[in-house]
Amino acid sequence: MLSMEAITFNRNEGKITETPFDPKNLFVEKTTRYLDYAKFALPDVRVGSVIEVKYTTESPYLFQFHTWQFQDDIPKIQSEFWSTIPANIEYSISLRGFLKLTKTDMSLERSCFRASGASERSDCSVGKYVMTNIPSFIEEDFMTAPRNFISAIYYELSQYINAQGVKAKYSEEWKDVDAKLKEHENFGQKIKKARKMMEEIVTPLTASINDPLEKGNAATINFTLIGALQAAGLNADPVLVSTRDHGIPFKLHPQRSDFNYVVSSLKIGEQLYLLDATDSFLPFGVLPMRCLNDQGRLVSKDESTWVDLKATQKKRSSVAMEMKLTEEGTLKGKVTFQYFGYAAIAQRKQIYGSANQEEYVKALSSKWSDAVIQNYQVENKEDLSKPLIEKMEMEFTGLDNGVSQILYFNPFLSDRYESNPFKSSERLYPVDLGAPLESTYFISIELPEKYMVDELPSNMAMSLPQGGGKCLLNINQSANKITLTSILSLAKPIYDSQEYHNLKEFFARVVQMQQSQFVFKAK
Repeated sequence: MLSMEAITFNRNEGKITETPFDPKNLFVEKTTRYLDYAKFALPDVRVGSVIEVKYTTESPYLFQFHTWQFQDDIPKIQSEFWSTIPANIEYSISLRGFLKLTKTDMSLERSCFRASGASERSDCSVGKYVMTNIPSFIEEDFMTAPRNFISAIYYELSQYINAQGVKAKYSEEWKDVDAKLKEHENFGQKIKKARKMMEEIVTPLTASINDPLEKGNAATINFTLIGALQAAGLNADPVLVSTRDHGIPFKLHPQRSDFNYVVSSLKIGEQLYLLDATDSFLPFGVLPMRCLNDQGRLVSKDESTWVDLKATQKKRSSVAMEMKLTEEGTLKGKVTFQYFGYAAIAQRKQIYGSANQEEYVKALSSKWSDAVIQNYQVENKEDLSKPLIEKMEMEFTGLDNGVSQILYFNPFLSDRYESNPFKSSERLYPVDLGAPLESTYFISIELPEKYMVDELPSNMAMSLPQGGGKCLLNINQSANKITLTSILSLAKPIYDSQEYHNLKEFFARVVQMQQSQFVFKAK
């Protein structure tokens, strides 16, 4: 850090006062050989203060030119970034985020810099970037990495000319990057080694297999998986991925640092499958949720391309309850939970994450107060191609909530929203669920002679525009029996910001529905 200035502004008795920053309150720590960490304390900062900070830094690191975030977790009246870059250094400059620059000014400063070994001073390119009235960035549910949405300016080294006039080009096209990756010791060479190692093992095992889908079961990590599939004579290639918490890759020009993960592609006929061998709970052709992030770069020996990283299955669950209310005020019956797609993946992980079935059932019953689980059974626990099914007998006690002769029961046992996940009045970025969601309930309750229905949830039906989703609740009462059918469906994995208000209102009504209860009263 070369210099720093700061002022704190406050309103006192109708007048604006300024308190300047004391340079003695700047503390610089040398954290590593390559990095200094600056801390500073501003004077007289309180609620309602406006602070203005200006600092200048100098860096010798061409490849890691400073990224400037205009937006942060506090609102800003104005944010400016000025850069002075010698003319022998060229960067590809990109603005990311949903906010636009208020002002951009580019100019040339003559004879501003002398490079080591150079006989003459070089000119500099001066860039001034201004953004005003910047709202604070607020993380909400159902969003990917914040760097996808925070407004910031990025620099990627494009070209460098040394003192002798020799040019070194760093900006590449995707075809150049693809070629280098194929021969890189930590990428293409690893696949070749894995393929060579697996050929002697896989070839005899697959010699008598005609179905190509049965040949892809041989590895534990993705490079080995790709090598094994290739050794089996299958059309498999690596796919570069940026996970959801890492950010969306920049496609205009290559930035290898944008990627932090690799999966395998497998093409059979015209169908392309994406595979990940790192998670033993994934069905064939299903990527983990963390990989469902825009597009990945398929690096093929023929022609590399971008491929969509989309969910091939929903996060889907269903609950079926056949219950009887006893004269003593307890609710007993059979309950069946079914989990499909990503819901099944998550539930299997919970089951296998428990020490034993007894511990799992104990943890499961703790989700509901005053509930006892008996005769627990699980089906398709190991068969990933089928839905996971849990069957049990449940008994609910304490339904009177301390109020004699009146019983309360909320039928929404799982996937219940306690509050609206969408709280902001506005949202500039998409709502990203990762995968479509679907939750269904089928419930029947038989009443004894002692009790009658006092209150039931109201029937409702609502939908999002353009088939984006629906919520249905239908309740029927016939003699001493009540039946409930409920469907909550979100058909799209991603909703853009223009759909936010409809989605927020939709969930407000979903929460209201799921908080409603059956109320039974003694006759």
